[in-house]
Amino acid sequence: MIELVLTSFESSAKEEVATLDNIYPILRESLLSHSRSLRLNTLRLLACKLIKSSAGEHEVVERCLQGEEVSLDVHGVRERLLRIGRVGQVVRDDDMISADLCARWLTGVFFVAYVCVVSRTDCIDCSSVES
Repeated sequence: MIELVLTSFESSAKEEVATLDNIYPILRESLLSHSRSLRLNTLRLLACKLIKSSAGEHEVVERCLQGEEVSLDVHGVRERLLRIGRVGQVVRDDDMISADLCARWLTGVFFVAYVCVVSRTDCIDCSSVES
């Protein structure tokens, strides 16, 4: 993964600018990951000042990053939900990269939340419940 990003930076160095258009296709699968650290570092890389992006794209990356940075503990749940809700507010209809980035990040976040719920319900013994 790192080699692909470095290769992209090297090819962009000839143009003297790395754009979100040429970096995002390499990193977009990482946003679907169940790994919070992978999603967080991907968003940090996409938010880097070395990556040239439109104002709308940058705003979406920043909002996703703000949501990802909130802790996953009991104290951070409310704040995390508020920030997740704000992500969709900045996605424009004509900006396909921002929409894709937002959808992939939300899917990765949902996967983590779903796994937490399912793992807790698997511990419950339903055989003792009478119907």
